[in-house]
Amino acid sequence: MLFSLRRTGTTFPVIVLVTPSVSAATRRKLAAAAAGTVVKEVKALANPHAGVNPDASWVNSGYTKLHIWGMEEFDRLVYIDADMLVLGSLDALFQRAMPLAPLPAAAPDVFPPDKFNAGLLVVKPCKTTLAAMLECAADPRFKSYDGGDTGFLNAFFPGWYAAPAEHRLTFGYNALRTMFHSTYDGNPGYWNAVQPLKAVHFCSSPKPWDAAGAKKKGDLEMLWWQYFLAASTMASAPPAAVAAMLESARARLLQITAATTTITKKKKVSATTSPLPPSPAPSSSSSSSSSSSSTTTTTNTAVGRGKVGDGVMQYTTLPGTDLCVSRLCLGTMSFVGAGGMSATSEATAIEVLHAAFDRGINFIDSAEAYCDHAAERVLGKACL
Repeated sequence: MLFSLRRTGTTFPVIVLVTPSVSAATRRKLAAAAAGTVVKEVKALANPHAGVNPDASWVNSGYTKLHIWGMEEFDRLVYIDADMLVLGSLDALFQRAMPLAPLPAAAPDVFPPDKFNAGLLVVKPCKTTLAAMLECAADPRFKSYDGGDTGFLNAFFPGWYAAPAEHRLTFGYNALRTMFHSTYDGNPGYWNAVQPLKAVHFCSSPKPWDAAGAKKKGDLEMLWWQYFLAASTMASAPPAAVAAMLESARARLLQITAATTTITKKKKVSATTSPLPPSPAPSSSSSSSSSSSSTTTTTNTAVGRGKVGDGVMQYTTLPGTDLCVSRLCLGTMSFVGAGGMSATSEATAIEVLHAAFDRGINFIDSAEAYCDHAAERVLGKACL
């Protein structure tokens, strides 16, 4: 999320709230993720209604978000959940009028739509309001209908739906993936009508980065992985290449027609790519295109992005997509015993992946069958 937020070009300070259980190493990574990021420790606020949602994270710190109302050193805050991708600038929200503050400005939920979702909030901090929230948190009259902070905040601010329009953000500021999953296959027009799309919220479980979530790789999940890989390879990939990759992924998601692209996939095998933009072909033609063969494509030649050697890496367009991948593909069947083969240790597998990245290889072959996602997990660690 932090990487996607900084990609919008915002100049506002970014504060990441962490609880005491977050390790020092993780805090350093958060602070180093983008210039001007401040990591602020706050006390974990447990969910007093754990019986509604027994998930450990909700039980231990489900109401921690409430601390934003106590940050009076700021006149205005835009709060963003960590499981969101920011696709467009949010800066205008800092200038939004809020006639009924401390009532927040928020986008509608999907279930039910006359409630707001607390994934993205515009807040005018007020410590008096925070004190009242903490006093009401355990009161049965303010019990959360969804087991989390969204239900509690709607109970605390029951007048949101009838409030002036300034307190109601468009759905595009907090586009819940539940709407995408429940409507897109049947009628993509519902999702395509959400314009402009400012932020996608990966609400509910499993998350894209969870082991179970890795098995569900729809369009939105692949968008998340595109950003993850871009953030992980930012240091070695040319900035223009990263920008082009993300713009390509975002354009595919934001299409406003019902047209879809069919991609033929090898059974039980997924290709993880961190694509570079196509380089101009050596010929004088203005663009390259896929050949008539289903297995052969026009080849683009580009100098490898790597640090090692001065050779030339060739790239080609993956059939049926606009992804530009290296002609060489690294297989991962032997990683940490994946695929039932003799094990390559995790440390060695990561060294192999780093060597491949350095030589311009951005096409990695993995599969769900490889030792229950073991190859994909080590690939993720190599990208950190």
